[in-house]
This record gives sequence, structure tokens and C-alpha cells, in this order.
Amino acid sequence: MSKDAPIEVAELPDDPQLLKQLLVQREAVIERVRHEAAERIQSLEERMAAMEAEHKAAILAILRRYYGPRSERFDPRQLLLFGQLIDQMPLDEAGEELTTRRIKNRHKHGRQQLPDTLPRIEIEHDLPDAEKPCPCCGELRQRIGQDISEQLEYFPASFQVLKHVRPKYACPKCEQDGYNPQIAAAPKPPQPIEKGLPGPGLLAYVVTSKLGDHLPLYRLEKIFSRQGVQIARSTMCAWMQGGGDLARPLVDLRIGRIKQSRVIHTDDTTVPVQERGLTTADGRGKCKTGRIWTYLGDGANRIA
Repeated sequence: MSKDAPIEVAELPDDPQLLKQLLVQREAVIERVRHEAAERIQSLEERMAAMEAEHKAAILAILRRYYGPRSERFDPRQLLLFGQLIDQMPLDEAGEELTTRRIKNRHKHGRQQLPDTLPRIEIEHDLPDAEKPCPCCGELRQRIGQDISEQLEYFPASFQVLKHVRPKYACPKCEQDGYNPQIAAAPKPPQPIEKGLPGPGLLAYVVTSKLGDHLPLYRLEKIFSRQGVQIARSTMCAWMQGGGDLARPLVDLRIGRIKQSRVIHTDDTTVPVQERGLTTADGRGKCKTGRIWTYLGDGANRIA
């Protein structure tokens, strides 16, 4: 007879010792079943908690792709182009942490701490000599401390003229004897635009202002004019072309790297471009639609 099988009353032994032994065995079986059931319930609860956390993370990732702070929303159907399903995508834990941090810091208002990297100029506002004596006894008051407050100030960019001086040398003896004096001078260092006016810093500022900050050249012309320097926009157009020629080897290298990608992503971004001669009804300038085509390589060639 098995120990786990039900026992009929007629099968119970008449010996008290055997009956006690049978009851002890039954209690052990019941306790073992309870313990196994508790372990299975605990394992099931842990698995359900893990699945719930995984589902929440997946939902947050999908919501971030749809409603995240991007200029263009992500369409999961685009993944079908690469044979990848939405539930097989790895979660962007770094992006999720960044989004959570942005949400926490979104409602912070008030004055922020000024960076320690900014230079400090100390300006002391001392008490006038007429107010230094004590108004009660006339004794000269002693300095016991100071109050410090910080104010953020902006110093506009200024022009400077780099005067390149190259001394010339000649042999006086050869010249006295009627020979070639062998005149020599130090070579001029390479310039971004040969025989051009702008230094590297000015050229970089013009290119960054137009392409990075979307500042038209006619506005730069007015800004420079307020600082006493007259630079025509046509001249700055030539500078832009010179800057493009300088960057051409780097651009060609990046294009070659992108072409090594198995998949190339491209995007059409529209930008307003002022059109000379086009005006609105009230006489203001009118813009046409320009386009910038951006190409991005794959994971092995992360170049734009």
C-alpha cells in the first residue's frame, strides 16, 4: 500500500504504536506538500513581478518613441524594413534614464548656480571714509567681514588686428662688393584663405554664425558695422566658400565612411531661405523653402 494513497477505516491497524507511526507519516506528507506549494507560489509571484516590470519598461520605451522630445516621431512599422519586430528591440535604458531626469528637472525654477569655470572679476564697494567713524562715539570702525553677491555680465566680442612682422636679412659684405645680398625672410605661416583678410577665429565665427546659429550674413554685416569694422556680405560669401574648400577633405572622408555602411539613413529637413526680390504685401522680405539632406551611417560607421 502506498503512503500517499487514502486509507480506509477497515485497513487501520489495531496496534496503537503502528497507528501513531502512520499518523506521523501522514503529518510529514502534509507538511512536505505545504512547503512545495509555498515555494511554487513564491516562484510564480517573482515571475509575475519580473514580467510586470519588463512590460512597464517596454510600454515606457514605446511611449518615448511616439511622444518623446524629437523633431520627428518614430513609426514602429519602419522596423519592418530591417526585419526587426518591436518586441525584439533592446530597451534604451540610457535614454529612459535621461528622460526621467528631464522630467524631474522640468519644474525647477529660480536662479541657477553660475559655473565655477567662468572667470571672476572682483569689484570692491567700500564704505565712504565719511561713514567709517562710529555715529555713536566717533571711533573709527574696523572691518569685520564682507557680503558677496555674484552678477552675470557679458562682454561683447571685439576685433583685433594681428600684425605679422617678418624681419628681412641681407649680407652687407656681398652688397658692398656688388654681389647679390642674399635677402631672406621668415616664411609666412599658412592661412585659412591665402592672401585673405580673415584670421582662423574670424572665419570660424562667420561660418558658425551662419550655419550653426542661422544668422544671415547681412545681419553679421550690421553687427560688425556697430563695432566699427565694415565687411561686405559679398566678402563674407567668399569667406564661406573658402571655409568650404578647407573642409572638403574632411567631408569627402566622412562620405567615404558612410558609403561603407550596409544601411544608410537619410532625412529631408526644410529650412527657410531668404529670396532676394520676393516680398509680402506689406513690403517685408519673403522666404523660400530650402532643404538639407542628412545622411547617417550604420552602427559600424556612426557618422553623419
